[in-house]
Amino acid sequence: MPGTAGTAASRQDTSASRAGRQSPHPLRDVPYLAVTALNAVVNTLYVVLEVALPLWLLTRTSAPQAMVGWLLVVNTALVIALQVRAARGITGTVQAARAFRRGGLFVAAACITIACAADRAPGTAAVILVGAVVVLTLGEVTSQAGSWTLSYDLAPEHAQGTYQGIYQTGISLSQALGPGLLTALVLPNGTAGWSTLAALFATAALTLPAAARWAARRRR
Repeated sequence: MPGTAGTAASRQDTSASRAGRQSPHPLRDVPYLAVTALNAVVNTLYVVLEVALPLWLLTRTSAPQAMVGWLLVVNTALVIALQVRAARGITGTVQAARAFRRGGLFVAAACITIACAADRAPGTAAVILVGAVVVLTLGEVTSQAGSWTLSYDLAPEHAQGTYQGIYQTGISLSQALGPGLLTALVLPNGTAGWSTLAALFATAALTLPAAARWAARRRR
């Protein structure tokens, strides 16, 4: 009936309006911002792959210089082969947070492996760096499968666009600031620098599940 339809539409509008009033602006949604920041830290893995690793290979290892390009080829091939498989079984916030944690720990392990390539024979250094890229790529596909799910599941349905903008801004900041920070703070300090970076990645990975649970409770 027209009257019933009108009443139902009015109720839906009222519910949507109430949801908008109750949900905080993303810049005041501290749990979501925490997840965004932790994700940004782990997303610095791309700076490791594209900036820090090549510079380390060229300046601190005896591996062939031509390997810089081939390591990127290995990464690309593995991403193509593994990204769909990495996303299987991630059907909610809990699984996504676990995948992110696992991926972040892989990235931390890759940093330690990269550091081990210094002061080695050329062949040994080359093998170590290939292994590091394999581990780093496992961290990439696993953490990003979890990250993508978290970014949507933890945002209110009526404000997905705004929340995704905040989430992507965090990633952009990590890409913008990462090269300078890694070349200034990690590479000059050698193994100690890589170990500190690994600890940062591991801390972010281990902290994120608790932040995701906090954000999920806030949304409910």
